[in-house]
Amino acid sequence: MTRDDIINHLGWSEFTDIDSQPDSLFSRIESLARKAEEAEREACAKVCDEIGSDLWIGDADEASVAKCAAGIRARSTT
Repeated sequence: MTRDDIINHLGWSEFTDIDSQPDSLFSRIESLARKAEEAEREACAKVCDEIGSDLWIGDADEASVAKCAAGIRARSTT
């Protein structure tokens, strides 16, 4: 979720002084959204890890599952 997405979802697009203070409410909300996204990516990557370790799927497929998990973890919204 981008910064603009957060602003729009909160209905704050008409405000022009969101960042007027260094520890603004918006900066806290933005931080919370980023932490939630990180947690969701890690949860998805763990599903890939579990599939790779719980099932015998062959070396090539296991490498693909590991690559998928690494790709999810590396994903960033910036």
